[in-house]
Amino acid sequence: MSGAGDLVVRDLRAAYGKTTILSGASATFPGGKVSALIGANGSGKSTLLRAVAGLLPASGAVRLGDTESSPAERRQGFAYMPQDVSGFSSLTLMEVVLLGRVTRLGFQVPQHFIAEAEGLLARFGLSDLGTRALSAVSGGQRQLAFLAQSLFRRPAVLLLDEPTAALDLRHQLIVLQALQDLAADEGLPVVVAMHDLPLVAQFAHHVVGLAGGTTIAGDDARTVLTADNLARLYGVAAEVSELETGHLYITPLHALGSA
Repeated sequence: MSGAGDLVVRDLRAAYGKTTILSGASATFPGGKVSALIGANGSGKSTLLRAVAGLLPASGAVRLGDTESSPAERRQGFAYMPQDVSGFSSLTLMEVVLLGRVTRLGFQVPQHFIAEAEGLLARFGLSDLGTRALSAVSGGQRQLAFLAQSLFRRPAVLLLDEPTAALDLRHQLIVLQALQDLAADEGLPVVVAMHDLPLVAQFAHHVVGLAGGTTIAGDDARTVLTADNLARLYGVAAEVSELETGHLYITPLHALGSA
């Protein structure tokens, strides 16, 4: 893996049929940092990730550093992990990881690939499950295996849709710390769609908010996670306070328009 600068999205527009999902989203996701993509259900987070990954037709520009990337280049060089990883149930966890860089599994997989894949499985506590089928492990363990696959690809950009959604608290912390370390060590942009705002406040260096298919905020967590922005993004009244650790704590009070 090697970082090539910031990931810059300009005026990204995408639709499903006649329904517009992204209506001119623009944002900069810094290289070497974890960026959280936040917003209500239906705001366009998953669509933006898929469009940036080159998996969905879209207009607008996507640049990595100073170079504009075509959808084909992004499909090749960017790693995208969807929220739903329930497919491929007959594969073993080791095979899932290896498919990050091996197009056809067989007897000629290089030994150093296997060693690297074993290291990634160990990183997420899956050492003893490498030969087990996806259908025989939990949803959280499947998610960890596909995250290991994304890292095994050695991407220039890492795009993750709710990677901690099915994980217990311990593995949420392990994954988010691993993403922080990866971004810092390799200099690549890591973009993570998330709903858990306390975890966003703790682990994201940069936060981008989406509402109505366009970006309405993009800065550090302390600047973006304000009561006014949370009202715009989620339609809720919330109190934002600071813990003794220096992290922000968000207390949702009520949905706006309700008692």
